[in-house]
Amino acid sequence: MFNVIDAIEKKGSFPSLGKKEKFPLCFVSAAEAGWPDVSGGSFVEDNLAPAWLKKYLGAKRLVEARLNSSSKIRAAIFRPSLIWDFTKVRKFMICMKHVNAIQIFISHIIFISRVV
Repeated sequence: MFNVIDAIEKKGSFPSLGKKEKFPLCFVSAAEAGWPDVSGGSFVEDNLAPAWLKKYLGAKRLVEARLNSSSKIRAAIFRPSLIWDFTKVRKFMICMKHVNAIQIFISHIIFISRVV
């Protein structure tokens, strides 16, 4: 993503946008990238999140910071997440059933690839 940001910033102007317009760019981040901004979020990240997730969120935050500091980019940062409430527990359980099935499938593929 940094290559895209650098390319946009190096370009002199964007005639189709007008001379004073910033280049519009949407970045798909992660809702968890905002954990430090919410109550208890830092605790969850520091104490419960696995190392790979911490690195992933760190990378997302670096890109967000770079976009927000750019003078040539009008950034829209999209942070999708799973949204549910206790009235949707059944749907959540169905979702988790599929996630579990996918994890089992992937673990079988890894096992088979190690055996072969």
